[in-house]
Amino acid sequence: MPEKISEVFGVYEEALKQEGVFNGFIDLDSKFYVDPHLLESTKVPELENSYLNFKTHFTKIVHLLKATKHSGDRFFRAAHKQLIFPELPFVSLGYSTEGTSGSGIGSGIALNLTNTAWEIIQAGITDPVIFELVGLIEENIGADRISDMAIHIILIDLLNYSERVAKKLNLNTCQVKARRTKFLLPAIPGNNRPTVLIPCEILNDLPIANGWDDIDRACAHNEDLRNRVNEIIGDSWKDEAGKRRRITKRELKHILLNHPEVLQDLVDQYKRNPPKKYGFLLRG
Repeated sequence: MPEKISEVFGVYEEALKQEGVFNGFIDLDSKFYVDPHLLESTKVPELENSYLNFKTHFTKIVHLLKATKHSGDRFFRAAHKQLIFPELPFVSLGYSTEGTSGSGIGSGIALNLTNTAWEIIQAGITDPVIFELVGLIEENIGADRISDMAIHIILIDLLNYSERVAKKLNLNTCQVKARRTKFLLPAIPGNNRPTVLIPCEILNDLPIANGWDDIDRACAHNEDLRNRVNEIIGDSWKDEAGKRRRITKRELKHILLNHPEVLQDLVDQYKRNPPKKYGFLLRG
């Protein structure tokens, strides 16, 4: 049976809550993801520069793609390399229902993502925040893979957080070397398998819907933006009964790339609206 962090380490749930730790399952993914939008306002001291680091990573990719002349040149290849993010097996988040081994972002998906980002930049949208929103329009990219990106980029911050909490709560630990730095991370008693602790305040619940429903969520149900997209869509997206059918990611991508002013508005609305936090405290 899957066990929660509190059960595995023999610590009170309240003690974890006081440190802001997400009390997830050790051997089963939880339906939450690291939301980059929430990194901007986190009060966790170790994560003070996390959002800046996240933005810096993608700003470099934007610069590479702005210099790209054709798919496959050295700038494109460098951007592609920066968009490969293998999932970290000891972070229990995501969609999996049979353990914690996810797919991350391999070379193939990263290549598609690089091409999409290049198209967006060619359309005149160069804000690195597009990488927080690209899951809305890119096949095989969802909140869980955006989370994988964030975790990789801010990994050292999360390891520092985990080390501090482990020391304060006197958890069983083991030494782990990551990016040429040693950490004493919480380790499952018996097998000394390391675990990364995640602060609740940077987590959101994984959305089930895709496409327009997610855009509504990202932009706090902005009616003006919805009306503008509906006007572009018109009657061509209705079924035989006259009802508007579900728009696929591919179709939404086509709409936004052909109407970059709407895509820019989406970016602006997303940046202006504060992220909606998941109510962990309200749910006990």
